[in-house]
Amino acid sequence: MDEYIKRGISGKKYDYFSKDYVRILNLQQIDFYINEFGITPIDVIISDDRKNPGKKVVLFVFKKDETYEAYDAWVKRG
Repeated sequence: MDEYIKRGISGKKYDYFSKDYVRILNLQQIDFYINEFGITPIDVIISDDRKNPGKKVVLFVFKKDETYEAYDAWVKRG
């Protein structure tokens, strides 16, 4: 199960299955959350890319309870 615990650049550990946080890889979605809704990510995680073994990805961590409205607008932006 330790493989699902990742440490952010802040030093805090995050469980990938936690319902308290969302981890976002899509830079356009991250920009949308920050610029359209003023939501600040709480941390950044460097993790392994599941689709490309050996490569790393950057994930931005947001508090889930702060992102409901932004996520709804993201999905409906058309």
